[in-house]
Amino acid sequence: MTLDDSPYIIKWRNDPEISKWFIYRKEFTQESQKDWFDNYIKTGKAVQYIIYYKDSPVGSAYIRDIDPENRKGEYGIFIGETGFQHKGIGSCVAEMLIG
Repeated sequence: MTLDDSPYIIKWRNDPEISKWFIYRKEFTQESQKDWFDNYIKTGKAVQYIIYYKDSPVGSAYIRDIDPENRKGEYGIFIGETGFQHKGIGSCVAEMLIG
């Protein structure tokens, strides 16, 4: 994921049908996404990926609070494009990322 992907994350995370599944439900903005990127992605505290189906960005997966010594971290995933939900994409990505 790069900062260029921010519009996707902001759109998806501000969708009430997506945000209802997250603990953090405050509105996402360009500024808050940049803060996440600077404080987590750039520092290595998290890795985050944009999930593509063919040529379309459809969601995101991440691991944060990474503890390499114990091989642990918090995993999250969501398919933000509703037309791509319930098709097994998230399960496939989960298997690749943490399987």
